Amino acid sequence: MADLTATNHPEPAAEPASDRPEGQVPGPDGPRPAATEPHLAGRRVVLIDVDEENETAHYTHGHRAASDVLVDPEGVPVVEVVPERSWQAWRKRGTGRCPEAFPWPADLVWVA
Repeated sequence: MADLTATNHPEPAAEPASDRPEGQVPGPDGPRPAATEPHLAGRRVVLIDVDEENETAHYTHGHRAASDVLVDPEGVPVVEVVPERSWQAWRKRGTGRCPEAFPWPADLVWVA
């Protein structure tokens, strides 16, 4: 998994699914799993980094999806993501693949 630097952004303020009334889902403007979105490229995303040893998760903002959901050589669904600043610089050049893009597990990417 890629090494990400921490940001000063707060974590999403959503209650755990287990605390929601049955059948209630976040509103249309709330974060959504990237795997359920038909078109991701260019969308702002939140990356989730799970620390299984400490049973915690960290949320990293400030990235864009550089691809839709892809399957890597090991068969894992991933999304190519890139830091926002690099995305903007690449968009101005507008050529080829964004050089700073890196894969992130699709189930740990949410559309912001």
